[in-house]
Amino acid sequence: MAQRHIAGPAGLQGQGKADERGLKYTTVATLLTRLEKRNVVAQRREGRQLIYRAQVSEPHVRRSMVADLIGSLFGGDPRALVAHLVDESEIAPGDLERVRKRLAKTAPRRTKA
Repeated sequence: MAQRHIAGPAGLQGQGKADERGLKYTTVATLLTRLEKRNVVAQRREGRQLIYRAQVSEPHVRRSMVADLIGSLFGGDPRALVAHLVDESEIAPGDLERVRKRLAKTAPRRTKA
């Protein structure tokens, strides 16, 4: 998800995004340096500027963030997350049916593993 918010396919110029979001350039530079050390972003130099590009896909980041969320807030139980979403969200009548169809579609793959 991070790549969608901070960079396009060509990459990210730190100063421009820092200015747009009201952040200090040093804050963004520190974050990008930490992400680079973790191989989440890569940098290249264009003249005097550093251009950053995501090294991980958005689906990978989403899976990782949801797994962290489930682990930290729902005791590692994804069913607790689903129950929370059902209890706390406005669920349209067709939403639960779409979830049932999705579960039926993915269930055979899970049982093969």
